[in-house]
Amino acid sequence: MNLTDKHELPKNVKGWLFVVARNVLIDEFRRNSKYQSEPFNDFYTSDGTLEERICELDKLSRFNLLIETMPFVQREAFILQREDFSVEQIADITGVNYETVRSRLRYARKFLKAHLEASNEQ
Repeated sequence: MNLTDKHELPKNVKGWLFVVARNVLIDEFRRNSKYQSEPFNDFYTSDGTLEERICELDKLSRFNLLIETMPFVQREAFILQREDFSVEQIADITGVNYETVRSRLRYARKFLKAHLEASNEQ
């Protein structure tokens, strides 16, 4: 019996790798029971005045905070879409159906829009 008889080989290697990475990440979240992130360092390489860079850092910090506070399933779908995965590919990676992914993306965009508009009004 060879490997293909027992297990189906992945059709999309990139998608398969994200499934593996996702499962490892979920295991790590469960072990640590909290999410930790590192600051975005590419900001410091940008050109512009100090005021412009501080303003951009503030916007980036608020956006990253919003992403971190988003429910995990919405954040996962949103980030995968930003990584150029299609809705169908995200459904395969996360193991949910197409409409569920669309719903999660819709809620993620609604969450971001509401919070960004609220922060702009202040």
